Amino acid sequence: MYPVESSSVIFHFTNQENLLGILKNNFLPKWGLEDLTCILPGSPDAWTESENYIYAFPKVCFCDIPLSRVAKHMSRYDNYGIGLTKDWAKLNGINPVIYVNSGSRVAEAVFGANKYLESSEIAHSNPLAEEEAASRRLELATKLYGQITINKFTKPYEGPFGENDEIVRYYDEREWRYVPPYDPKQVQIYYKNVFESYSADQIAELNNSLGPLVFEPNDIRYLIVRSEGEILPLMDRLPELKSRYDSSVIRLLTSRILAADNIKQDV
Repeated sequence: MYPVESSSVIFHFTNQENLLGILKNNFLPKWGLEDLTCILPGSPDAWTESENYIYAFPKVCFCDIPLSRVAKHMSRYDNYGIGLTKDWAKLNGINPVIYVNSGSRVAEAVFGANKYLESSEIAHSNPLAEEEAASRRLELATKLYGQITINKFTKPYEGPFGENDEIVRYYDEREWRYVPPYDPKQVQIYYKNVFESYSADQIAELNNSLGPLVFEPNDIRYLIVRSEGEILPLMDRLPELKSRYDSSVIRLLTSRILAADNIKQDV
């Protein structure tokens, strides 16, 4: 029998409190920056427009890695996670990202398409701009639906990660990504300089305007905590979710809790 290269489940890894928040409130997409400088031609030393290829948009990220291989991924993104079925993912428009290698023909094609997006100034716009500018953004966003959507699902094959800019191979993460449904009346992306000029309150307002990514108990296949000693405390906290789940559902969820330490020992 051939080894499994992908899973029937997609995982989202986070910290302990966020995991409980997800169980209580569903997934809440967040605005954040994504680096697409991988599509720029030439050497990184010659990139003069690199900040124009770092975008902010809302998303939720998952990985398509079999449970037997998630140890490395957990070490990078934390040891608390939730695994949901791919059937649920497909029904909700969650899709694998497009990995792009710098200097490839795909990178060249995406870069060429983005030149029009850059010149349109759609991502430079302030959402509080006057009505005429808002009308122009609506027109542009409608025309640029395809390119903006491709950008939201594009990721470098490899690149810097974390505070130390460690070079990692993102391709190994087998990322699946959710982005909220496209609404041309809403600002879709911001360039880095615009997004970073916003206050924490403004970003919170952007996040709060987004709808949740909803799942049901039967969509859950795994709940993961750091260690075996944290399984019982999580069980004790699950009744906090009784406003969303009844007691039989909570018992079902307790049967699906695994310890990350045990997973790592078993691989």
